[in-house]
Amino acid sequence: MYPDAELKRLETHKTALRLRIAIRRLEISLAAAEVERPIVWLDKVVAVWRKIRPLAKFAAIPAALLLKRTVLRHTGIFGTLLRWGPAVFGAGKLFASMRRSATTS
Repeated sequence: MYPDAELKRLETHKTALRLRIAIRRLEISLAAAEVERPIVWLDKVVAVWRKIRPLAKFAAIPAALLLKRTVLRHTGIFGTLLRWGPAVFGAGKLFASMRRSATTS
């Protein structure tokens, strides 16, 4: 049906194609391993954070107070913002919720 020369040429082409596919698969697997490295690192960081998160909640307040006492003692406007910021933020949330409930009713 096909001449032998044509079959040999197709066989050579097929072998070359399989070799190119194998090389490309290897390149892709190496690139995927390179991309995967930061994702694995981030996954480990998230796992560690989930383990220490309950302790971090308890340690945050004393750490903030210590930071305020030592570093932010003479900061002027920044210290004032840190002192009154949470109250202003809470008041803003309260007014926003009151405005939302007034417009929906």
